[in-house]
Amino acid sequence: MVSPPHHNRRFFTTAAISLVELLVVIAILASVALIVIPHVGKFSDAAERSVAKRNAQRLASLSASIAAMGAEHVLPESLGGTEATCRQLRKGFTFTEGVSAGQYYGMPSLAEHEIPFAALYLEIGYENLSFLQLIYLAGKEFEEEEPAVNNGNKKKKK
Repeated sequence: MVSPPHHNRRFFTTAAISLVELLVVIAILASVALIVIPHVGKFSDAAERSVAKRNAQRLASLSASIAAMGAEHVLPESLGGTEATCRQLRKGFTFTEGVSAGQYYGMPSLAEHEIPFAALYLEIGYENLSFLQLIYLAGKEFEEEEPAVNNGNKKKKK
């Protein structure tokens, strides 16, 4: 008669995970998540600010180019000011006369939802020219304030 194979009891007891071990692993993962999650939000905020600054720089450069050619393109505050001028620059201009006749100057890649954020880093003013233009505010930081956007994605922080 053949006897059944003997199983090592120690193998079966150490291969299984006890409930306590499972709870310890879950507690460790939860602790790591609590530490990491707030930092992920900071990275995305920093990225949004970086995009807004770059868009503001590009808009200011475009505005300076158009002003240098003698075109009045800045809208007053009563007509929307900085944001309205940014929207106008996004659509662009095509000059009909002069050296730049037929040339298109615009920034169609700028998305509508990016305009309020870029406008935070811009102001209307004169910079060595006789025409108004958008000027980039290089040292300005907005840690606590963000523009309110119509779709409700961004709200002012308290």
